[in-house]
Amino acid sequence: MPDSSKNLIFYFLIGLALEVVGILSIWARSSLLSLVMLLLGIMLFINGTIQLIRFFLPKERHTGDFNVCLRSLLSLSISVLFIWYQGVPQWLMVVVFGFYMLLYASACFVQWWLYREDHVRGRLMLFLTALVLYVVGGIFLLSPSLTMDDMLILLGIYFIFLGIMYLRDGFDSLSSKTRNRVTRKIRITLPAIICAIIPAKTLNDINAYLKENDEFEEDDHNDLQESDLEVYVHVTSSGFGLLGHVDIGFEGMIISYGNYDTESYRLNAVIGDGVFFLSPTESTVENYLSVEKNNLFVYGLRLNEDQKEEIRQAINRIIEKGYRWYTKIERENGFSHPNDYQEDYPSRLVCKTGAKFYKFREGRFKTYFALGSNCVLLADSIIGRLGTDVLSMRGLITPGTYLDYLDKEYHKKGGMVVSRQFYPCHDNRNKKNILEKMN
Repeated sequence: MPDSSKNLIFYFLIGLALEVVGILSIWARSSLLSLVMLLLGIMLFINGTIQLIRFFLPKERHTGDFNVCLRSLLSLSISVLFIWYQGVPQWLMVVVFGFYMLLYASACFVQWWLYREDHVRGRLMLFLTALVLYVVGGIFLLSPSLTMDDMLILLGIYFIFLGIMYLRDGFDSLSSKTRNRVTRKIRITLPAIICAIIPAKTLNDINAYLKENDEFEEDDHNDLQESDLEVYVHVTSSGFGLLGHVDIGFEGMIISYGNYDTESYRLNAVIGDGVFFLSPTESTVENYLSVEKNNLFVYGLRLNEDQKEEIRQAINRIIEKGYRWYTKIERENGFSHPNDYQEDYPSRLVCKTGAKFYKFREGRFKTYFALGSNCVLLADSIIGRLGTDVLSMRGLITPGTYLDYLDKEYHKKGGMVVSRQFYPCHDNRNKKNILEKMN
């Protein structure tokens, strides 16, 4: 089956399923949830019972495996809650939903405060959004038993709009019309918590695939076409880097934004001075793979001359707002003994690639915030000139949001995303380009 047809079917099935779930959530509300929990409880009860019986069978290889026993007891315990004490998990669902609203509100409030400190215009909407979310979250937490139906109505509306996004992506995947510009539209994305784990999940999927497959079939969707702009999504195998990071590569240079000044860290590096660097693409990518041990998902975009000029102007505007910031190795003239600066990432990069670092004099990127003014927002300020719509609905934006969006754009006929590749860190060289072979 052609790749476009598979994507069309996938998007339509997911979209229709979300529409059905959304409508049922609004119409049936608590009765639907009770039925779902009852069915899940019965399934868990049957599974737990079977696992427990297998544990005690002398001929089973699981005999004596206490992990199997613990899993079966856990399944049975949860099944009891789902079948006979549904009020407990329902209460917990509302409480978790309320806390999520408060987290979302806090991120918006912190971003509003930082914009206020940096005198950024147009920040009122963030304050109003935070205020509304605080009120909504507080109501859910104060009366979880009375707001179950309200939560299901909100989730139902969200599922309906998310389903519309998948149906729209399905039609876009079917269209054979070549687009010179991606139309900027309102986009509803997956929850930020889910998007945050997309880079790590994709990397884990690659690892799992390689364990089970020695040979691969090439993807026939797109030959690797020459691209004019690259989006690099980094992900490490462990640590905070599992959430990802986004860079832009254009005309032989990489521009990257982040919280690179360790002396400005606040809230455990969640906030700090906004810093961007410019460095040569080839040496920087090599440094990412060999020294920093980053795995790279690279998406290539094909641009016309007008679009290239728009990207140049966007990057120049960023550079004009910046002033040169010197790293430790530069301030201390330590190039004769670079090993003393190996713990400082900016110094390592300067030494390996000749990168130049800058800070912002003003504007929304003057202060970095991991849940707001982050690497993804800067990337969108550049690529958004082409009409990308991934950030049209502001919220908790993560690199996983962009990874999911670019992957969908790659599967659309005539889209601007013409290539995608996976470059593993040098400890895992055998995985190169496996993205093309998994689909």
